[in-house]
Amino acid sequence: MSYSAAKSIASHRRYIKKNHLTYSENKIAYLHFRLLRPFLKLYQKHLLKKWRNSPIPWMTPAAIDILQTLLTKNMSGFEFGSGRSTLFIAPRVKELVSLEHDQQWFAHIEAELKKKKLGNVHYVHILPANDASKTIGYPKNNYENYVMPATPATCYTAYYSYIDQYPDASFDFIIVDGRARVECAQHAIPKLKPGGMLILDNAERVRYRAIHEQLKEWKKVFTTSGITDTVFWFKL
Repeated sequence: MSYSAAKSIASHRRYIKKNHLTYSENKIAYLHFRLLRPFLKLYQKHLLKKWRNSPIPWMTPAAIDILQTLLTKNMSGFEFGSGRSTLFIAPRVKELVSLEHDQQWFAHIEAELKKKKLGNVHYVHILPANDASKTIGYPKNNYENYVMPATPATCYTAYYSYIDQYPDASFDFIIVDGRARVECAQHAIPKLKPGGMLILDNAERVRYRAIHEQLKEWKKVFTTSGITDTVFWFKL
């Protein structure tokens, strides 16, 4: 039922169906993308108007619509990477475990959770092993303009293995939107309930192809803003 509902939302004519950056492999195609990009962003802004008075995740409009439709008060979820998604999801579910690696961003979201009196979030700060004092800060603009610096996955062993402490089939959904995403997805798979959702943001990035390959037998719902993708997989 969840898969069918997600598929129906993603296929609605109001949503963009093609990532134009993905297909920009030559100079002419790239020029076409650069000309098209401002219009894609304007259209996305138009689609997001209905959520203008509430925090929304830095995901595609269709992905946000799917989450709003499918999340219920009896669900338990887990997210690698916190932010507006945490503030959006927490009021809609029973409980949420959220991991964050950046100290400054953690403090910012923790303050927002307290301000909004969202007590159903188990919010965990796990520093990377390489530099415990370093913070990347939090983005001031929208997500298309924000790219986290690359760091070896080995620095995030404690981060991506944190979920291992939970019994298998513990969560209705798991969002992979932080660091070391391939490793996070691998550790997340057994922790999802049958029929549960694994959600990967920025799924168009080449370095996440291993996730697509590992989940190729699962039911999949693709969403895009025309610039970046959010993909939902439903566990068999």
